[in-house]
Amino acid sequence: MTAGLPELADFQHAIIGTRSIQIVPLAERTPAARAREFVAEFSRSHAKASTLHGRKGGSRGAEQMQALIVGLLLAGVSATSVVAFKHPHGYARLFPYLFGIVTVLFVGITLWHVAVEMTWRSLDPYLDHKLLAEAEAARAALDLPYSWIAIWYFGIVAFFWVNLRLPPFLQVAEENHETTNTKHSR
Repeated sequence: MTAGLPELADFQHAIIGTRSIQIVPLAERTPAARAREFVAEFSRSHAKASTLHGRKGGSRGAEQMQALIVGLLLAGVSATSVVAFKHPHGYARLFPYLFGIVTVLFVGITLWHVAVEMTWRSLDPYLDHKLLAEAEAARAALDLPYSWIAIWYFGIVAFFWVNLRLPPFLQVAEENHETTNTKHSR
């Protein structure tokens, strides 16, 4: 190595577009800037690879994962409904456990949300206002969409409750219908 020239390991090479190369010393950039550049470069290379394979956007893995999650949720809803309608007494014994599991998960998510908010409020006065947007993005990445989770919780609890109450209600309604039919046939 010649004297006075820095080593290659001290530089980060970033390709901007296809025509120019920008060389910036690593010591002059913050870790957040390096992370943003890495994500941008990864996204660009992933988009190029996906267009080479005939796909748009390169989100096939995410689409497959979303399809898998939706399929598992539908299977869970179907299985719960089948158990509730075919075995109402068994589901009545299972209901408190299902309700308890969902409630414990919701309380855990609520505690996480409160912890993130309290930490943010405690650290907010100490943050550099120039980096506030980056800090807000980091907080948003840690935080969960609490309002949607609360809606999901009440929806799941309502689903479990309807599955608990509907089969006996339908059975009583069916018995009443049979007794009125037998009275009219006599």
